[in-house]
Amino acid sequence: MTAPKPYTMPDATKSAFQANNWTNSLLKNNAYQPIETYCRKPKPQTGEDTFIATIINTPTTIPHLLTLQRKPEQLAKPPSKAPSLPTPPEQWPKIPSNQPADVVNMLYFAEPDLNGHPGIVHGGIISTLLDELMAVSVATHLPGFDFANTEKFGQLFTVQLDVRFKRPVRAGAHAVLRTWCIGNEGRKWWVRAQLVQEESPIKPNGEKVEWVKKKYVCADAVGFFILVKDSKL
Repeated sequence: MTAPKPYTMPDATKSAFQANNWTNSLLKNNAYQPIETYCRKPKPQTGEDTFIATIINTPTTIPHLLTLQRKPEQLAKPPSKAPSLPTPPEQWPKIPSNQPADVVNMLYFAEPDLNGHPGIVHGGIISTLLDELMAVSVATHLPGFDFANTEKFGQLFTVQLDVRFKRPVRAGAHAVLRTWCIGNEGRKWWVRAQLVQEESPIKPNGEKVEWVKKKYVCADAVGFFILVKDSKL
């Protein structure tokens, strides 16, 4: 595990997450450092990541996304064994209650271009984000890993992704997506993820919540990823 390349977050992104008490507290957590979100970087030469880097990187979709990686010296090594998967959700490997996330992704879901139901982000968008950002958690455990250097490191592919939706994900609101590597065998990696939102600041009767405190897991996921050399494709 090596330190990531220095990254300076855009001023607009920093301001967007400082404006919310919850995400601002995550920005101040010294156990994490901001890193570039590779999938948000346009790659016109290859067309890679176009959906996330371009289509849903607009003022009316996801204008702000910031990835925070746990500092290498504080990153817990995943177990060197494969979890027993697939299994029903109640039998998924547990996220250790005392283990901070490998990676914390902060997002702002704008409106209306992510909406499935009115004011609710489409589940397919959530699944895509879980898939893409869970891979970042794997990269944190690979010394010097570079998504762009496929000749040296290979490419990370999703073998299995299982998502359970527990609550609607509100548009026009912040969200936090946390990921943990829960197993590793050679080029095989297993990851857990949860997308969390705060309660709505507006009550069903239209009254404003005086102080937003409650946070809910809106989506829960487990994924299996494999690192494949270009020569094997």
